[in-house]
Order: sequence, then C-alpha cells, then structure tokens
Amino acid sequence: MTNARKNKAELLTELENARKRIVELEAARDIVNPVDSLIKYTALFSGMSDLAYICDNKGNIIYINDVCEKYVGLKPEELIGKPFAPLLDEENLKIATDVYYETLGGECPRFELVFKDTGYHCEYRNVPLRDKSGAIAGVIGIGRDINERKRAEERLRAERDRAQKYLDVANVIFVALDAGQKVTLINRKGCEVLGYGEGEIIGRNWFENFIPERFKKSSNECFHKIFSGLDGLPECSESVILSKTGSEKKILWKNTALRDAEGRICAILSSGDDVTELRRAEDELNIYKNRLEDIVKKRTLELEEANSCLKEEIASRKKVEQDLRKLTKAIEQSANLVCITDVNGVIEYVNPTFERITGWSKDEALGENPRILASGATSKEVYQDLWDTLLSGNTWRGTFKNKGKNGEFFWVSAVISPVTDEEGKITHFLAVHDDITEQKVSREQIQFLAHYDGLTGLTNRSRFIEIISGWIEDKSNHPTGALFLLDIDQFKFISDAYGHGMGDEFLRRVAKLLQITLRYINTRYFNDPARESYLCRLSGDEFALFLPRVGRAESVAVAEQLRKGLESFYQSDVPCHLTVSVGVSLFPEHGRTTTELLTKADAAMYRAKDLGRNRVHFYTPEERDIEQMHSRLKWKENILDAIREDRFEAWYQPILDLNDEQIKHYEVLARMRDKDGGIILPGPFIDIAERFGLVGEISRVIIEKAMRLQADLDSKGKPLAFCVNISGKELGDREFLYFLQSKMHETGADPARIIFEITETASITDLDSALKFVRTLRALGCRISLDDFGIGFTSFLYLKEFHVDYIKIAGSFIKGLDKNLNDQLFVKAITDVAKGMGIKTVAEFVEHQPIVELLKDYGVDYAQGYHIGQPSPYLNRL
Repeated sequence: MTNARKNKAELLTELENARKRIVELEAARDIVNPVDSLIKYTALFSGMSDLAYICDNKGNIIYINDVCEKYVGLKPEELIGKPFAPLLDEENLKIATDVYYETLGGECPRFELVFKDTGYHCEYRNVPLRDKSGAIAGVIGIGRDINERKRAEERLRAERDRAQKYLDVANVIFVALDAGQKVTLINRKGCEVLGYGEGEIIGRNWFENFIPERFKKSSNECFHKIFSGLDGLPECSESVILSKTGSEKKILWKNTALRDAEGRICAILSSGDDVTELRRAEDELNIYKNRLEDIVKKRTLELEEANSCLKEEIASRKKVEQDLRKLTKAIEQSANLVCITDVNGVIEYVNPTFERITGWSKDEALGENPRILASGATSKEVYQDLWDTLLSGNTWRGTFKNKGKNGEFFWVSAVISPVTDEEGKITHFLAVHDDITEQKVSREQIQFLAHYDGLTGLTNRSRFIEIISGWIEDKSNHPTGALFLLDIDQFKFISDAYGHGMGDEFLRRVAKLLQITLRYINTRYFNDPARESYLCRLSGDEFALFLPRVGRAESVAVAEQLRKGLESFYQSDVPCHLTVSVGVSLFPEHGRTTTELLTKADAAMYRAKDLGRNRVHFYTPEERDIEQMHSRLKWKENILDAIREDRFEAWYQPILDLNDEQIKHYEVLARMRDKDGGIILPGPFIDIAERFGLVGEISRVIIEKAMRLQADLDSKGKPLAFCVNISGKELGDREFLYFLQSKMHETGADPARIIFEITETASITDLDSALKFVRTLRALGCRISLDDFGIGFTSFLYLKEFHVDYIKIAGSFIKGLDKNLNDQLFVKAITDVAKGMGIKTVAEFVEHQPIVELLKDYGVDYAQGYHIGQPSPYLNRL
C-alpha cells in the first residue's frame, strides 16, 4: 500500500513536469511560427560568413550561428540562453543596450560594436521578431566584420595628417569642401587669413560662416550647379571671404574637383592667394585714372564751349592732349629718373622715380639746381664737356656718381638733351637718368672678389697664383725667389672659445700685422719699403708671401722675422699669444712652377707643425711630405669612387632612454667599405673629405639611406627615430636645404622622427642664414640636436638661438664621470639648465654601468656609448 502511494506521487510529479514543458514549447512555437520556421532561418544563418543571432525579449540568446566562435571567442552551446552583456565592455554594452530597446520599440537600427575578448569590430543591423499576434517577441541581428575597413580608415587618416603637415608649410590657402558645403580640410595659412583656429573651421558650412551675406545666394547656386553637373568647375575663380574680425579678404582660387569611383564630384579642393591689397591698389589706380579722365573731359568741354567756332583748332588740341597724356603717363611710370630744367638749370619737373631714388620730393626739388645731387666725384672737365655739348645743340651721354638727400651715393647713366622752340632756341634741358647703382656695385664687387679676399682685403689665391705664374714666365726677372706659407697654430681653439665673429676679426688683424711686418722687412733687409712683394690669404687661416729676387740666406732672415712678428701679436680682447708655422720653398731650387712651389711649401709647413709648431722649416728633398701629399690626393680619388659605387653605408648606434630602459632612436654614422669589402672607419677619410669639400656629398648619401629605412620601418609598424649629423658649415646652404626637403617628401620619412644633430658649430659663418635653415627644418616637423655641448662658449649662443630639442653632452665630460668631481658638477649643471629650458639631454661615450647610474641620478634623459651598444649596419643586431 505504501509503495502504491509512492508510485502515484511520482506519477503526479512527472505529469506536472510534462505540463510545464508543453507550456514552454508553446511559447517557443509562438516566437518561431511568425518567421515560418526557426529551422529554416537557422539553416540559412549557418551558411553565412557574417555573425547571425536571435534573442528573446529579455535579451537572452536563443540562437547564434557557428561564426560566433571567430567573433566572440565562444561556441554556440556556450552562449544559448545567456545574455550578450558579459561579452562587451562598459562602453559597447551601453550601445548594445540602447539599440536593443530601440529594436523592441519597432526600429531597425544600424550600429557598431567591439567584442571584449576578441577585439573584433563589427557593423550590425537589428530587426524586431514578432509572434503570431504581431507583438514583438525578440530580436534578429546580423553582424559584419569591418576590421579591415577600420584599418583602412586609420591609414587614410594618417595619410591625411601627413598631407596636412605639408599643406601647413605652404604660403597659400588650402581648403576642401564636401558635397554638404562643410569644410573638411584647411591649412595653417587659411586659418591665419580667416583669423580662426582649425577647430573653429573644420566641419562648419563654408558659405554660411565665411562668405559675406550679399554673396551667399549666388555662391550657393553656383556650388549646387557644380555638384549636380549642370555647370563645370572653373579652374580659377575669385571670391570674397569674411574673417573673424569682420574684415573682407579677396582670394584668387585655383580649384580641383575630387571624384568618387563612379566619377561624380565628391569634394572640391582649392588653393588660394590673398589678393586683397592687390585689388585695393588696382581699385585706387582705377579711381585715380577715372578722376584724371574726368578732369580732362571737363577741361575739353570747357574748351569746346569757349572755342565752338574753331573746330579745327579744337580737334588739333584734342590730339595734342592725347599725345601729351600718353607722354605724361610714360614719363610718370618710367623706371628712369626724369628731370626737366629751364635754360638756366632751374628744375621745373621731376617724375616719381626721381623722388624715390634721390629722396628729394617734387616740392623740394622744384626751383633747385641739379647740383643738389652732386657727390663731388665728377671732375670739372666732365661738366665743361657736358655744357659745351648741350649749348652746341647736341645730346650728352655719360655716367655720374650722385648723392641722395640722405647722403647715400648712387650711380646713373645719364642722357641729357636740349629742348628748342620753333625758332630753334634752347628753352629747356631734358635729363633721363638710368639708375645703374646695383650693376656698378656688383661689377666692382665682382672685380674685387676676382682678385682679393673679401675678409682681409689681401690678394686671393687665384690672383696670387696668376701673379707668381706671370712672374715666372717673364724671363727678364731675377732668377731667384722665395715662397713663404704661414699657418696660424691652433686657430680652431680661438674660434671655438670666442665664436666665428671674433675668429674673422682675428684674421683681419693678422692680415694687417703681416702687411706692417712686410713693410718693415722690405725697409730693413732691402732698404726699399715699396719693394716688389706679394702677400695673400690662401684659405682659412693660411697666408702666403712671395718675394722675388731673394736667395736662401735672405729667406731665412725674412721667415724668422715673419714668425717673430706674429709671435709678438697680442690683443686684450683675445688674451692669448699667436704663433705661426712657416714653410718655405725656393725658386728655382725647389720648383719652376707655381704649383710645385706651393706644394713643397705646404709640405714644409706641415713638417714645421709636426716638429712642434711656432717654427720655420725649409723644404728638403729627403723628406717624405710630398708622398703624404700624393697620398691625400689618392684618398680623395678613393672617396669619389666610393660615392660613385655606393660604398658609403649608414651604421646605427642605439640611444637608451634612461626613463624606461627602452631604445627608441639611433644615431646614424657613416662608414666606407673598401673595394675588397673591408670597413673603413671615419678617421682615415673624414679629414681628407673635409679638406677637399666632399663631406656634403657623403652626408647626402647617409641621410637619404637613413630616411628610406625610417619610412620603411614606419610602414611596417616599427616607428623609430634617427639622429643624423649635419655640419655647421652646411647650415645656410640653400641647395642642401632643398635636398633635405625633397628627400623627406620622396622617401615618405616622418619628419617628427628625424633629428638633425648640428656638429662643428664653430664653423658657422652666417648666423642669420643658419637660423633660417634650422627654422625651415623645424617647420617641417623635424627636431634639432646640438652636438658636443659644453665645449666652447658658442654652445650657449646656439642653445638660445636655435631652440634645440636635444643637447648631447660632450663625451670628454662623461668618460670619467664616476671618478671626476668637476665633471659631475658640470654634467649636473648642464642637465638642470636643459630641464629648465625644456630640452632633452643625451650623454655620449657611456662605457660602463656606474656611469649609467650616475646619469639617472642627475636626471639625464638618454645614454649612448659602447656600454649601450656598438654601431652596426643592422638594427636587429643592436
């Protein structure tokens, strides 16, 4: 009996469970029936490459196809009956929730989501799922992978940002408008003209915000006709734009249509020049012209009314007036100075060019005599010839050196003619002057520079060689002579310590001292202060003297007198004694040509330096200096061959970021490979390259290779910065700057990852040109570093002027940093100054770990040296 009751109870429980299951199946059937069959849709969804899912009205997944494992990271059986919430981060969950409720409200939204675990970026479309009564019982959704599209958009955005950088350098306006008249691009020049920041312009309607009200309607109509294809896009156009201050600017545009894949215009790109001032000037000129014409017309009418009976005379007057107007305009607009005087030389007319060049206004000049322009340089004979010619009725031609009102001189080529009346009597003089000041100065300067050194005023190298060669060829000369070659000892240290300006002044003083010493030598040894002698500046700190008709004995005395004369040189503003090394070669004993004499004097001078400097040395055939000279020439040819055969390589030394122990950029170094494949370090060839002016060619090769590697790495997602060296001699070289700009564009290198490290700052000769050079590089986005900081006082000058991003502390302060207290104090001081100016510091010649620890304590940003890594041609070996 007990078992029977138990079986009955179990049966009732099973019946109740069956009833609940039937209810659940009915509910499921109500959802599935409206879409004909869940089985049919799931069969369709299972063959799709896109993600497909069905959720009930509580947000739980009741179906999802097999693609879910790729997108979500889970299999379908792990998701059925569960919500999407755990698969999304907070931001994407909010989007999914908002969209889900929009779908339950009857909408069919599109949206984008990223799954938390897989990072898949998809675009979705939801539609409501209705039961058989039409009520919304759930959601059907399909998601498509748009990862590749997103990556393409990012690449496009990066390319646009890069293009924006180049557009910002341009000195014209660049604006791009989409089909909705909204600004999608504008460069820095455009922002400056409009007076807005870029963020205030991008996305705004161009015609509503930046076109004056009176032009909006016509501009809109023209724009719509272009986009609808009714009108073509004009290549050039002119319009008025409205700046932030309310002022109007006239812009001359050049337009380009951007088209989509179907050939339809999707945007317009325009470049424009601000011609506001040009148009204003044209308008003022037109107003003046119209006023002048009105005056002439009015005067003509008055003459017609007063002389109506004299029609022929009136017609004649009109013709005269027309001719006079043409003549007046021609004279007024002439580029020449025009002056008309009466027969006594009193000025009655001057044109605007006369006023501009002489500085005398028309009101001041009228009534004066042309003597107000006299400079005093014209002889009485010239004036006498002028008046004799004019009074005889002829035209005089000649050249005057005149003086303007401000005292400055100018040159003119003058044509002065007498003006006669109907009886042939002279009534006036017409003077037409052509300003030839620039040609005159240029001609004089060219003539001077062709024979003289611009810094010292001494004979230059080419003229010196020409003189000596002429002396040798003249057989009537005395058969002996001596060539003295003088080189200032340690002159580079003077330039480093006191700057290139003081270095130039020092050379000028040396030249003056040599001239004084030479007069003393000619007086003392030859009893003739004006004796034939030739002094020149060969180059840099090298001077040469040639004395005809002297032998060895006299040459010894002269050379020693030159050395002693310069040794006694002392200036209070340059507190150091000057010494000089002198090399001497004799004619004809050591050579019968100028080249032989210079070569052997150069060899003797180098021997004097090798023997300790501050001495005189005569060339001797037993010495091997000439062989060394030939060796230098051979090295020059080897370097030229290596450039032609592409045997110069870029090697890379890592620079460690001391803040995060990461290597993010490298210094680029030059290496030369010989014909047998061996590597030659810079030591043997760089001095020869500098001597023969080949350093620039080597720099171009190395810099281009570094740019190409940087661009290649950047395209592969491996961004690295490269530090390339440029010499102070190259700053201001316009052709070198054009090379850098063109190669940056050609290679696609990222300017922000190219650091130009300025070396040999003492060799900078034109600070203004150097500053313009550096500013142009910075405008491109490049960064600037200063090498060997701390050596010489000029470092601080360039630190201030160049606004550098990095300074490289000279290695002489780093090598023994852990052992030298003075070096420690100096490095700490430099680091503190740099931090205060927002400049990063780099320590070179770091050779062991204790120095690294000290640098970290001082706050130095980067370390470079053999302890960090040696130079290598392969980045993956560093």
